[in-house]
Amino acid sequence: MVTSFLTSSTRAALDVPLWTAAFVARHALVVAALTVVPLAERTTVVLWASSRPTALAMLGETVTLVFRLALVAVVIGLLVREEPWLRDGGVGRRLLDGVVAHWPELVIRTVVFVLVFALLNLVASGLGMLVDATRGTRYDLVVFGFRNAVIIPLAVVWMCGIGRQLLAATH
Repeated sequence: MVTSFLTSSTRAALDVPLWTAAFVARHALVVAALTVVPLAERTTVVLWASSRPTALAMLGETVTLVFRLALVAVVIGLLVREEPWLRDGGVGRRLLDGVVAHWPELVIRTVVFVLVFALLNLVASGLGMLVDATRGTRYDLVVFGFRNAVIIPLAVVWMCGIGRQLLAATH
C-alpha cells in the first residue's frame, strides 16, 4: 500500500514538470517577453549597481516586480483559457480542499520542486564558474541571467501547475 502510494504520488509529482515544459514550449514568446525587462534590470544591477541613483534602483525593482506579477497573471490567464474548467466557482475553496485532501502528494511535489530548482541553481553557478572562475562580474551576469531567464519563469509556471493539479483533484 505504501509502495502504491509512493508510486502514484511520484508519478503525479513528475507530471508537473512535464506539464511545465509543455506549457513553456507552447507559450515561449509570451514567457520570454515577460522576462526580458527583469533580465535587463538585473543586468544593470550587476554592471552599474554602485553608480545607479537610489531612485533609479527603486524604480528598477518596482518595474521588475510588476513584470513578475504580470508573468503570474498571464500564466494563470493562459492556463484558464486552455482549461476552462479551472474557472468553475470556488477556486480558493477547491484549492484548499485539494491541499487538505492531498497533502502527502503536495509534500512530494514540493520536494521535487525544491530539488529541481536547487539543481538549476547549481547549474547556474556552474555556468558562471565556466565563464568566470573568480566569481566576478561575468560570473554574476551569467548566474543572474540564467536565473532571470530560465529559473524564475519555470518556477512560476511550475507553481501554477501544482495549483492546477490540486484543482483537478477536486474537480
